[in-house]
Amino acid sequence: MTGTATSSSTGCFVSPSPALPHQDVVGSLYLLLRAACPPELKVILAPFDVALADDTVLIPDLLVSPRSQFTRRELPGPPLLAVEVLSPSTRRFDLRLKRDRLQQAGAASYRLIDPEQPSVIVLELRAGVYEQVVHLHGDGRSTSRCPSPCTWCRRRCWTDGALHSRGSSANMEVALQRVECQITG
Repeated sequence: MTGTATSSSTGCFVSPSPALPHQDVVGSLYLLLRAACPPELKVILAPFDVALADDTVLIPDLLVSPRSQFTRRELPGPPLLAVEVLSPSTRRFDLRLKRDRLQQAGAASYRLIDPEQPSVIVLELRAGVYEQVVHLHGDGRSTSRCPSPCTWCRRRCWTDGALHSRGSSANMEVALQRVECQITG
């Protein structure tokens, strides 16, 4: 399948499943974030609805929010952190529309991870507008909030498209980046 909607043998239109690098990054990051989260926060893996308005429901690859804000079916309102792992078929949607909707709703932080480049973009809400605080492709180090302070630095940890965790649960490696943070509410 390509990265576009296709017609199945039943005549229905379907969107192809994400590619293996996308799934490796999402799955590994979920496990690392979940291990680092304190009990009052919950990490959710897609598909799970984030209802930002009556006419706006998004499904981020990963989201982090206080446990008390979730219902059985959705997160009614913006998450503390939304993460998208970019795919060719959803790249423009994630970079533009999802970004705009999350910003308008007041989501504190939005991460865009590109396993193909590889790179990480960290956006933080400041005065109601997302500000890009980190964009890493190469060697370097930068500090942001996640939703607490964290440091991103380049590290070669890519093996067969997967992420690897080293050290304590406060150390998370994202794509080719290492995030050092203790996630707190």
